[in-house]
Amino acid sequence: MADARRLAALGTASPLARELAKQIGAEGGGAVSPDDITVPAITADNFTFAGGTLTEALQALADAIPAA
Repeated sequence: MADARRLAALGTASPLARELAKQIGAEGGGAVSPDDITVPAITADNFTFAGGTLTEALQALADAIPAA
């Protein structure tokens, strides 16, 4: 997943870049369901979301967009 050379090119020290690449690669990656991601409460002008899953947050945002 992560390439130690790319991390080093971004300014990460070589030993740290190798360790980060190793640990990130060991995680296995993979997709995460939007229903497993928590979004905190959001309060802004003309929009309020009490908190919930990413799916719920995106649906609340879509519902808040006025019809054209």
